[in-house]
Amino acid sequence: MGDHSLDVIKGALDEIIAILKAEGMRDQDRKAEIESLIDRLTDTEFNNMTVLGQQLTDYQTDEQKKQGTGGGEEIDEMQVDPEMEFSGSESSDFEDVYQAKEDGAPA
Repeated sequence: MGDHSLDVIKGALDEIIAILKAEGMRDQDRKAEIESLIDRLTDTEFNNMTVLGQQLTDYQTDEQKKQGTGGGEEIDEMQVDPEMEFSGSESSDFEDVYQAKEDGAPA
């Protein structure tokens, strides 16, 4: 894709994902559509893209967003205070593992 702005790259990626997620398309047609957006793809590159596209479970087309359908399960959002402080009596699993490694004990 060369030296393009981040917006151009994001737009191309969104189009590629839409092509990979489109129902009723043959793989040959998908590959041709993607190659029309970016340079020629090897079969291995296309297969890798296809596998990655199948792993995307939270993708929604603009139409699905308007209708409120598709895109996998909803995620509950919770705000977290990045300035949260812990008292000396509280510790996380990470801190326990880190401390065990410092002490030489197996984690």
